[in-house]
Amino acid sequence: MVDEARKVEMRQYQRERSAVRRAAGLVTRTFWIWERDSTDFRAAVAPYVDRARLIDALLGTAPLPALELIKIIKTHGFPYDPADIIYLADLRTELALRPDASASIIERAREILAKYGLPVKLDDLIS
Repeated sequence: MVDEARKVEMRQYQRERSAVRRAAGLVTRTFWIWERDSTDFRAAVAPYVDRARLIDALLGTAPLPALELIKIIKTHGFPYDPADIIYLADLRTELALRPDASASIIERAREILAKYGLPVKLDDLIS
């Protein structure tokens, strides 16, 4: 019985994560390719996959450590200041630690989102 309840919880959790991802414009794709093209294919799609991972981390659906965010940005030469992306990824924590500064924290987050045109809403970052 516990196993079935856990399965139901996991399905609901996955549905909610998928809905958040879709709302941010993230989609999943599955392709069949020739096995010997696998390495080249992975290299070609890596920037797209990693950009989606950054967005996923900002949404909180698949958080990443700050060092991993920096690595992704540097590996692909994304036009993001790593400190800005880390700030957005840690926004919930920053608001919890400094509720008295919430207005300035939120304003900075708005500025960062506008600067990069990220497909993430401020509400997604603080809810």
